[in-house]
Amino acid sequence: MKPLCFERKILSQGELDGACFIYAIANAFLCLTGRRPTQHKWDKAIDVLPFKEDFLKGGTGTERCFDSETNMGDVVSNVLQQFSIGTKINKFEVSFYPKVNNKQDIFNLITYNALTIFCIDQEHWVVGSSFSKEEGILYITCSSQLTENSLYYEKSDNEFGRPYNAFFKNKILNCKGTVFQIIQKNANQ
Repeated sequence: MKPLCFERKILSQGELDGACFIYAIANAFLCLTGRRPTQHKWDKAIDVLPFKEDFLKGGTGTERCFDSETNMGDVVSNVLQQFSIGTKINKFEVSFYPKVNNKQDIFNLITYNALTIFCIDQEHWVVGSSFSKEEGILYITCSSQLTENSLYYEKSDNEFGRPYNAFFKNKILNCKGTVFQIIQKNANQ
């Protein structure tokens, strides 16, 4: 029996470097637009980060940004803007939801032109790309699945056709204080 082959779409940590926050934004961009950021756009996005050296450190990441006066919604917007340069995809709205900590609230933030990024257990940033209310499943696009999971897979959800490679069934996410909704404003243009 031949092994099942597929074309991987989801970016993985380590392909460009090891920053899950930036990968979450890049994978959110991919899920909303169907486009992968180029290496050049990735490099430009790194340039607009505050404390950019921290984003590459496994033990620090976004911690200093949340501890400082940095507006993380602006950081997400600036990175998305860099990924959008040279395309007609250039309008995103980013909103911060500091009290969201359960699947139902995240489900309510995901639509045909919107998804979420959030940090699980204050350690790892992922994309909440889709959901199944009937099954109580939140579909996740995660940058570390390829390197952490020997049975790596990618599927597309039935609702929005977005790629995902993990899912979450528990009720409490432990992501409070880190949830951002990203809305693509020109999704049908």
